[in-house]
Amino acid sequence: MQQQNTSSYWDLQAMGDFTGKGKMDLFWRDYGMFSDKTQVWSLNSHNSYATKSAGTATADWQVVAMDQMTGRYLG
Repeated sequence: MQQQNTSSYWDLQAMGDFTGKGKMDLFWRDYGMFSDKTQVWSLNSHNSYATKSAGTATADWQVVAMDQMTGRYLG
């Protein structure tokens, strides 16, 4: 599940209900040339995904586990 282009590619890192809304959310990481970005795609009430930045990561950073996060941050 990677989206490729010349400057980066996105990799699906984890799936789960991170926002506590009872719907599947997706955690993506962009392996960019200069910085790694992360995003959470949260399924909203219209059954489409809203994206939220989850910050940047260093090259040695990796996801080892995911669980529900507070809806106030990722909502």
